[in-house]
Amino acid sequence: MQGNGSDPRKKLAYSWRYEGYGDDSLVTFELFAEGNKTRLKLMHEALESFPPMPDFAGTNFVEGWSSLIGSSLKNFVEGSDLNPSATNTGRRSATRWPRNLGQSKG
Repeated sequence: MQGNGSDPRKKLAYSWRYEGYGDDSLVTFELFAEGNKTRLKLMHEALESFPPMPDFAGTNFVEGWSSLIGSSLKNFVEGSDLNPSATNTGRRSATRWPRNLGQSKG
């Protein structure tokens, strides 16, 4: 990610593949400061590398990422998904994170 003018501390990209289904796609997360908040931009590119099957329709990826980022991550970051057994330090428990990341439907 060097040489593209972005701050490497604010951008993360990785390849994404469903084992046995096509080639890699690219998922990129980029963070932007907006006042006292942070905006997250997610791009999932090369979806056409997956086979033309209903499970790999673009709308399914939008729905999945929207749920993961718009609900699960938002709740985790904002503290509404705190582990009740956590100490009063305010630390969040990673054990509450969705366990089915990277798994396809069906």
